[in-house]
Parts: sequence; structure tokens; C-alpha cells
Amino acid sequence: MKRGKMVKNICIFEDEGFKNLLPLCYLRPVFELRCGISSLKEKIAGFYPEAKLHLLCRDYLVDVTKRRSKETSVNDLKIEGNCLFINGRILAGKDLSRRIPLDGAEEIALSEEVLIYARLTPKTIAEVFREDGHLRNTTIELLKKKVKVTKIKLDLISYPWHLINYNSEAIKDDYQSIGGGKVEGFLDKAATVYGDRSQLFIGESSRVEAGVVLNLTEGPIYIGKNVKVRPFTIIDGPSFVGDESIIDGAKLREGSS
Repeated sequence: MKRGKMVKNICIFEDEGFKNLLPLCYLRPVFELRCGISSLKEKIAGFYPEAKLHLLCRDYLVDVTKRRSKETSVNDLKIEGNCLFINGRILAGKDLSRRIPLDGAEEIALSEEVLIYARLTPKTIAEVFREDGHLRNTTIELLKKKVKVTKIKLDLISYPWHLINYNSEAIKDDYQSIGGGKVEGFLDKAATVYGDRSQLFIGESSRVEAGVVLNLTEGPIYIGKNVKVRPFTIIDGPSFVGDESIIDGAKLREGSS
């Protein structure tokens, strides 16, 4: 691969680290786990909007993953052109596309022997994935012999409690990426809002009723579509309330999703 040639594909993959995230990922690939407002997959893909997205997951999850990602190829490595493979356990920060650019030389990057990304040509892809199409430890050892190896340090979701530990900061990062400061639904005048209202988003057809307290002093609050927030709920930011939720008199502390 010549330096500077643009990679037109990204492939978000599961590695064997999924085992430490069970039972959360028995019925979904690790990259569909949510941390903050969006899933790990959505965070990663959002940094590469110009690239075609491919997914690699456990075989028994292929059908359900195809249904959830209808326009994305799943476990199909007949990829035209170069491809940037990215570990689906990465918690993508603000500078992911700078630290892992689409273009560049053919190489792999490791963090404590965990494969973080691999930028590969079609020839290398065909050679290293010829057995069963999965990125296993044996695949990584083969890649080490074929392409340049570099080191990188990024946040990885390795255990279930990491989703909780990183959640507050992930909500803040997602809110900045998505953009907020809008009330598309109904916010009762008798609801109390503390802090900067640019840190509040209320989605379409959602209702925040009288007696609700929204505390934005420590971070944003994102409320999705068709949500009902009933009296006398207290929500401390950073917090995320997903679509179709009903919050009835609850207390959501900072870092809640």
C-alpha cells in the first residue's frame, strides 16, 4: 500500500475479548453495547462517514446483526479496495480519526497485545482470512509477520463495569458530537432547569411535566423521542434517556443512561 492512498472501507470487528463481556453480549456483538448516548459501533463509524462500513461478529449473531444493520455487510470479506479494521471494543474519543486515519501505510497497531486496528490491502486480507473469516489470535500472529507493527493506547471496553466507569464522559462526548440545546418536545413552564440550557436536548413528541428538576450544572441531559418525564423526577447531568422511555418520579444521578 502506498502511503497517502485513501482507504475506502472500514470493518468493525469482534475479538476474543467478547468473552469477558458476557452475559451482556450473548445476543449482540460487543460493538452494539451502549456507552453514553450511542453504541460503540455508532461512535466509531461516525468518525469515518466517507467510508463503507463492514462488520465482523460471531457466526451465530450474523442474521440478527444483518437485520439491525440492513445496509451494512456482515461477515463478508469480499471487500473491494483497502480496508481499515477497527476493534469494536474501542471507546471512540474526540480524536479517533486523527489517531487512526483512514489513509496510510499497511500496518497493525497493538495495545498490550490486543489488536486495535489493521490497515490492510485486499491481497493481505485474502491471505490472512482465508480459513474462516475471523480475526483470531492466530490471525494476529500471522499479521505480525506480514505488515508493520506499531503501538497505540486507547480506551477499551474490556469488562462490563467499564461501560459504567466511562459512561459520564461518553455522554458528554456524544452530546458534543450530536449537538444539543434544542427543545423539540414539550417542557412545562413549571419544570425547573438549573444550568446552561444549551446542555439540554428534548426530542420530538417528548413531554417533561411540571415538578420535574433538570440539573445541567455538571453536564448535559439528552432526552430522546416520545419520552414521558413525570412529576417529581430529578435528573442530574450528564444523563441520557432513550426513546420511548417513561420516567415516573425517579431520581437519575449523573452518569445514567
